[in-house]
Amino acid sequence: MPCYNSGEYLKTAVDSVFAQTFKDWEMIVVDDGSTDNSLAILNDYQGRLKLLRQTNQGAGTARNLGMRQATGEYLAFLDSDDFWFPWALETLAAAIAESRAEIAAGEVVRFRENNLPDPKQHESKPRWHVYKNPLEAARRGGHWLYLPITMAIRRQTAFAVGGFAEGRINGEDTHLVLKLGTANKCCIIESPLLAGYRQHENNSIHSLSRGYAGMIFQLDQEQKGNYPGTGRDKLARWGILTKHSRSLSIGCLKSGQQAQAWRIFFRTLGYNIVLGRIKYLLAFPVVSLLNLGKFTRKTL
Repeated sequence: MPCYNSGEYLKTAVDSVFAQTFKDWEMIVVDDGSTDNSLAILNDYQGRLKLLRQTNQGAGTARNLGMRQATGEYLAFLDSDDFWFPWALETLAAAIAESRAEIAAGEVVRFRENNLPDPKQHESKPRWHVYKNPLEAARRGGHWLYLPITMAIRRQTAFAVGGFAEGRINGEDTHLVLKLGTANKCCIIESPLLAGYRQHENNSIHSLSRGYAGMIFQLDQEQKGNYPGTGRDKLARWGILTKHSRSLSIGCLKSGQQAQAWRIFFRTLGYNIVLGRIKYLLAFPVVSLLNLGKFTRKTL
């Protein structure tokens, strides 16, 4: 669990780990240079978790530090503003035991601020499906690829591809999934939902600058051929990249960052043409003109 100034939500996240019905785990929290009361909260759990500290370097660096200290066969990830349902680890462990997959993951329920969902409303019989690799799962609609808080990855497999991208960027988790794209066996848990994803104004996903930096990093990796997979796997990889890039480019336009938006558009143009994203290709210039006019009027 990476933690940076998460005092408002941290206790809920940590307590959800201790509430797990599956008990064979160790918890490692990496404080990423917090300046709020996060450390005071974590000190209340002294002896029950392993606390590491680093200067502020980003979630990817924090996760990699935690991974190096982990001793388990599989790694599971939880962000400090989210939480696991009590059955999350038990379900992941059962799916892995049956499938022997390198990666297992499930879905989340999204909620606003402190409106925590009631676990009783999300209990259901475990059900999962095994795919040959993560990219095949992505082709079948694996939305789990965009949120690591429901993922468990074999530790040696994660290290073999270099772990998370480091630096103050978004998309470090997507980069890891793309590096793991052809890893042997991927188990997608269809039910029950495993975690709660908290939506609030301080979500790192709202940072366009970090999102842009992460997107350019991933596109550079794709261009250099650093992501595995050919044929249909390559198309699935392009699908993942363009899903993120489309929403990010529109977000840049709406915030007045025309240059960044058009750079993303041109960098992904070929992928979107091959994938037949005609609606986006036609709408992007229109949205650009509308927002260019809006910001021009504001300047005048």
